[in-house]
Amino acid sequence: MERIKKGHEGLSLLEMIIAMALLSTVLLASSNVMTTLMRAMINLSKSEPASQTAIIQAFEDIINKVQIANAINVSAGSITIGIDEAGTPASDADDTTYTYALYPDGTGLNDLKYISQEGSNPANAPVVLASKVVSLGFTLLDANRVEIKITAQPENAPPLILKTTIVSRCRSAQP
Repeated sequence: MERIKKGHEGLSLLEMIIAMALLSTVLLASSNVMTTLMRAMINLSKSEPASQTAIIQAFEDIINKVQIANAINVSAGSITIGIDEAGTPASDADDTTYTYALYPDGTGLNDLKYISQEGSNPANAPVVLASKVVSLGFTLLDANRVEIKITAQPENAPPLILKTTIVSRCRSAQP
């Protein structure tokens, strides 16, 4: 067997124990940091403002209604959507209409509300979908495409801007 030259003996047991202790300390500290960060992220997601969630849900509600609409009427800051919930495609007299618009809430911002009306029955009371809405815009791009844009200022959160273009199965669409 060949002898190991001086200076190339390797690590002693004491050096290995010290190295393992240092490595264990570093790994333990980093796992504590990771655990703390994960808890912070979970708490952050739980504290998402309810108004922000409501705005996103309202946006999705409008999208879903536009996609199945039989008729769409767009005016400045509002949209009226007719949906054949009665299952009579030949007539729109019994369609349920949903009108989405902004209503001032007294704080300088607006509530996004909708009013539904079934056929020729009187309209139902407005239903608040979301608060803290800055602007609401609808643009009829052609007979079956509508651009929707909502700008909101949820409490304790940065401004929220939602924008999309929806294709509808409309029988008719009018600007």
